[in-house]
Amino acid sequence: MHQGLLGLSDMGITGYDSNAYRLNWYTDRSGPLLPEPWVISVPLFAYRLLMLAWAL
Repeated sequence: MHQGLLGLSDMGITGYDSNAYRLNWYTDRSGPLLPEPWVISVPLFAYRLLMLAWAL
């Protein structure tokens, strides 16, 4: 610690192709095709009717 905070210290970073200047947290793993998202959408009026029915 005689160099203080200005020196380069060996932090012992290894794995996932990491080094002292670049840290990789994880490796991406996915197939060639990504899943496609889908959405179910209803009008706000339908939500209000559902909440009214539940309250009664």
